[in-house]
Amino acid sequence: MNKLFYPAIFHVAEESGFWITFPDLPECMTQGDNMQEAYEMAVEALGLAIASRKQEIPAQCYQREGLLT
Repeated sequence: MNKLFYPAIFHVAEESGFWITFPDLPECMTQGDNMQEAYEMAVEALGLAIASRKQEIPAQCYQREGLLT
């Protein structure tokens, strides 16, 4: 089984907590009240985004930039 690696960007929310985006999957966003919850939500959101994609899964940015073989 191949492993996929997609970077997540954790943003500090103004009101509190964190919101997370994935540069390779612009439709995938989530949030959490603390870093642990944000991480868990990010893992779940990424899995759901990949599983529900009807078009091709994009190459990971590290792969596109030649940083991951």
